[in-house]
Amino acid sequence: MTFWSRLFGRADTGASTGLGLGATHTPTSTDSSARSRGESAIPEELMAVLTRNDILRPGDLLDEAGKKIREGGPTAADALADLIDELLSCRSKNLGWALVAAKTASPTPRLGASIKAVLAAEPVRTGRPGRFSPEIEGDGKIGVTDGGWRYVRESAQQALGHLGIAQESPKRAVAVDTASLWEQIIRVRDLATRDLLHRDDAEATRRRKEQIALCKTIMTALPGASVEVEGLEPTDAKARAWSMLGTAMYYLLNPSTSTINRPCPEAKFCYEQALKLQPDEGWESNVDSVS
Repeated sequence: MTFWSRLFGRADTGASTGLGLGATHTPTSTDSSARSRGESAIPEELMAVLTRNDILRPGDLLDEAGKKIREGGPTAADALADLIDELLSCRSKNLGWALVAAKTASPTPRLGASIKAVLAAEPVRTGRPGRFSPEIEGDGKIGVTDGGWRYVRESAQQALGHLGIAQESPKRAVAVDTASLWEQIIRVRDLATRDLLHRDDAEATRRRKEQIALCKTIMTALPGASVEVEGLEPTDAKARAWSMLGTAMYYLLNPSTSTINRPCPEAKFCYEQALKLQPDEGWESNVDSVS
């Protein structure tokens, strides 16, 4: 059972396959009706891999699907783009299989945009399961484990390479929803102190950079924002938000440690803001520790 599975209270499901991605989707009547929504150009071999749990040799089916997608030209490529969009929205781990099939497609702008959207997405999002079951779900969230997501990203990068589509890396705007600052801060704190801690792989480094940028944007927005949390006074809630933000910044900038004991101006600033709103011995100690 993976970390996210334990966190969300759901065990891993799906049969083991040659590609290492277990199918988790249970076929329903919507599978057949979906073809009326543009999936008629999607080979049945690919849909079988995405929707059945009894495929022992998915590679053979993917090879056949790839041939048909190539023969289908731009129409099949754009239909595959729609399917990739849905698999991404559903956070289906089987998204990787669709990306493998995309390697043989016509390099249409629509398909390129869909694959790039995968690279820009996060493995977990708020939402409910859709037509394709997510690998993990619970607490109002759906997602893919870190290991599964690395495979998805690698498949997306390989697909763009096979299609000859440039992998631009424009800086994404860092969006902060001032109406849900509390939830955003908790999310980034949890990433910093659990998912990304003690990791030095390329994926963790990339995600830390994104989260640091988000934290800096929140630090700019938080002074003028109101933080409303049920059961907490506004001042108390805002002070706690500053404290959590400080902890997030500390561990994002110091991922190799499990103790707050290194100089960190960004974390110090956040803890100081918390103290200005509400005295707390723990926050005072944190200020001393990061000074």
